[in-house]
Amino acid sequence: MRGLREYYLTRNKREKALIWVVISIAGFVLFYYLDFMSAFSNAALDSELKEKATLLRKLQALISREKLIKTEASSSKPWGGIRLIKATYEGQVLTEIPRLLKKISAQNGLVLSKSDVTQKEALCNDPLLLKLEMAIEIEAIPKAEKLQKFLYQLENDEDFFCQVKELKLKKLDNAEGVHLSATIDTFALINR
Repeated sequence: MRGLREYYLTRNKREKALIWVVISIAGFVLFYYLDFMSAFSNAALDSELKEKATLLRKLQALISREKLIKTEASSSKPWGGIRLIKATYEGQVLTEIPRLLKKISAQNGLVLSKSDVTQKEALCNDPLLLKLEMAIEIEAIPKAEKLQKFLYQLENDEDFFCQVKELKLKKLDNAEGVHLSATIDTFALINR
């Protein structure tokens, strides 16, 4: 320290001013760098905390939804108006839904030509609550009234809940009427 003081005292005014300018710039750069780095690390920490909070909220929603499903499954009241297909194994559900769809189409004088499960999602595992997305097709619907009655009965059937997500009608070239392609959602409860 003594050597630096002697060095400083032996310098003229111009060199002393230059030394102060260099020290000031070095101090400013050091302060700026440290402040910038702390702000940068705080931003990274904030984004990490936000991610964790979002994941926590999603997890809490899943847990509460699973608890609700378990309590609803054990109660005798309906699931908030949602009528579930109840079965003891998954294959039973996959045969019951097409049977119900054929019954509804036959009641309206229509022929169901296709009913396939396109997507299956487990909403809860104990008991197993499935959300099934299905593709259905009906050929040659002669009148709009039959289509209207079919769709109404499909969404308001007392045996199961069904919601039409997507509906496509195609005019047939060689015959009267239209071809119906639809995507529907339904739910099933499997008590093992």
